[in-house]
Amino acid sequence: WLLWRFIWTVYLVGFALRFRQTSRGLPLRRPKGPYLLLGNHSSTLDPAMAAWPIWHPVHFMASAALFRIPGLSQLITGLGAFPKQKFVKDRGSVGKLMRLYKQGEIIVMFPEGTRTWDGRQIPIRPGTGRLVKKLGARVMICRNLTGWMLHPRWATYARFVPLILEYEGPLEFPEDMSADEINAELQRLITIDVDMEV
Repeated sequence: WLLWRFIWTVYLVGFALRFRQTSRGLPLRRPKGPYLLLGNHSSTLDPAMAAWPIWHPVHFMASAALFRIPGLSQLITGLGAFPKQKFVKDRGSVGKLMRLYKQGEIIVMFPEGTRTWDGRQIPIRPGTGRLVKKLGARVMICRNLTGWMLHPRWATYARFVPLILEYEGPLEFPEDMSADEINAELQRLITIDVDMEV
């Protein structure tokens, strides 16, 4: 909690105010876990962007490559991150996620598995719907409307674009809804219109 609150304050002063971060759709009294916070993946800063307005400490499913970087590994582990091997079935990571969910935690995921180049949607991983159905999980959606302009994947530095996040949920899916149907609905929910005026 202390580390989380410290980083929350640092993020507020060093980033959220500077880039004029605003959040739409979150109630004043933030919902507590368990739920999965799923968002579109626009930049390396997405986990901090999506989690900061929640206020509660959360856990992150993060690329295993980050845990091989000295210093960063200890920091993100302390903030609740756990490793996931990209583009392969990682039973250990999924097992960790399921245990955390059953303990009442909030877990942040970006089901596309990789960042977009231009804000346009990348198909989400097919296992996402199966995971949500197996857990009977509640889902909170975070659509990052401008993150792809703030720090494009191809850019070296961030640009001074207002950061606008749009939240929806927590949502629950009917028991008779198939994993494929859940996946399709999640795809629809996290898709943004890159041509819209925000």
